[in-house]
Parts: sequence; structure tokens; C-alpha cells
Amino acid sequence: KARYLGLIKKKRRVRRLNDRKFVFDWDASEDTSNDYNNLYKDRHQVQFFGRGHIAGIDIKSQKKDYSKFYGSLLEKRRTELEKEQEKLRLKKVKKKEDKQK
Repeated sequence: KARYLGLIKKKRRVRRLNDRKFVFDWDASEDTSNDYNNLYKDRHQVQFFGRGHIAGIDIKSQKKDYSKFYGSLLEKRRTELEKEQEKLRLKKVKKKEDKQK
């Protein structure tokens, strides 16, 4: 029978991509993400070890934010003497850069 009629082939399923378009826009009144608990209202920045980054967000902006965060921590911890030493170091670096130009 298969010789005369041919083999039975399964039909391929056609994927319809246009049927399932998702709309990402919504009104602010529909927003259910408002947290009423204080624990969840105050979100903190995730701190990663090493070179960790959040996927999908610009790496340069992440590095900039982290450097601000750690810079402010260092600034709080530094003594006046250390602050003066840092200013002198920055002046020396600037002089070297000006010489090279």
C-alpha cells in the first residue's frame, strides 16, 4: 500500500508570529508594583563581586554609578591627612599629563 500511495509525511506546523504581539504600554493607574511595606519600598543597589554587571543595562553607566558609590565611601573614611595627600597626587598626575601634551 505504501508503495502506491507514498509514505505519509507529517505536515510542518506553521508558526504565526504576528498573532501574539504583546503591548508593553500601560497606564500609571494600572501599576500594581507600588509597595506598601517599607522594607520593599527602599530598594538598594546590588553589589557584585569582581566584574559583575546587570544584564541589559549599559556597562559604562553601571561602572560610573559604582565608582561614585565607592568613591563616596572612601571619602567618608579618609582622614584630613589622606585627603591632602590625594590632592597632591592628583596635582602631580595633572602636571605629568600637561608635560606630555
